[in-house]
Amino acid sequence: MALALSGAGVAFAQGNAATDESPATEPVAVRWQPAGEVFIHPRREAAASVLARNESQLAAELSAVIASVAVDVGEQVSAGQELARLDPVDFELNVSQARAQRDGLRARLNLAQDQLRKARELKTNNFVSSDAVNQRAAEVVSLRAELNGADAQLAIAERRLAKAVIRAPYDAVILGRQAQLGELTAPGSALFTLVEVGAEELAVQMPAAAARTLDTHPPTRYVFVGGGREVEVRLLRLSPVITRASRTREARFSFIGPALPAGTEGQLQWSDARPHLPATTLVRRDGSLGVFVVEDGRAGFVAMAQAQEGRPAATTLSADAPLITQGQERLQQGQKIVAQPASPTARD
Repeated sequence: MALALSGAGVAFAQGNAATDESPATEPVAVRWQPAGEVFIHPRREAAASVLARNESQLAAELSAVIASVAVDVGEQVSAGQELARLDPVDFELNVSQARAQRDGLRARLNLAQDQLRKARELKTNNFVSSDAVNQRAAEVVSLRAELNGADAQLAIAERRLAKAVIRAPYDAVILGRQAQLGELTAPGSALFTLVEVGAEELAVQMPAAAARTLDTHPPTRYVFVGGGREVEVRLLRLSPVITRASRTREARFSFIGPALPAGTEGQLQWSDARPHLPATTLVRRDGSLGVFVVEDGRAGFVAMAQAQEGRPAATTLSADAPLITQGQERLQQGQKIVAQPASPTARD
């Protein structure tokens, strides 16, 4: 039977293939089967933990007394929900003051615009000079600029008043409460610690070697085992950067279906998508680990550069390659063999 091989990194050991140069005169009885019948896909795993997409400390932006606190630790809140309220009196007064200044300037601008219109009418009959008209026009421009500034001051005052109400930025759980009723806050003072709910991600520190196989041979399924449950997850992104200390790449996964709570620890499990040959098929010849295949009535040694003693080895043998699974321990490259098909073995 002809040997079917594909891919890089697989090489036949050099040997004498001619009949007269066979290392043994007596053929060795062996059994073979298509390599695809013994392929296995080893299970891999990596430590993983569930993280919230956002964990925030909400701080005061104003200096004021806390007038009310609406929530406590452990409560779930919705985006925009009121958490606490600062004493708003000073800020309401600032808004009233800014609005009064704005209204006064608006009245003065209306008057100046009327005076400019009348001055222009009088100018057509030469009752006023051009300088007087220009003076009225300049006054209108100046008042309009002052009014724009007053509008901005009113908007600032209204924005400060709005900041007197502390609201949740997203759906969350209150993890910590530092706000105390009657306490005077200062800008930057932490009031609440929030953890976002509904957007949890699974964080995995993936060994660099395993991460490379995810890039080239992505698995069909990932499962997170933690908190007494098994939950299927989907790869969102894999960092291209290798962390120097741990030699890992961070991967993030989303949950397919309901997510587990943030803080859950466990294991991410997946099956290597690359076909592997069982360790029992490997033999060492001339310092290299590899397998024997049937090649025109002789044993052909296929060296596997990445193979390790006692561990399944990734292979690029095609599924129909005639892999010798019994009797390979006695073989040498190019040795005559009497080969018979073996009964299929169960895959792991």
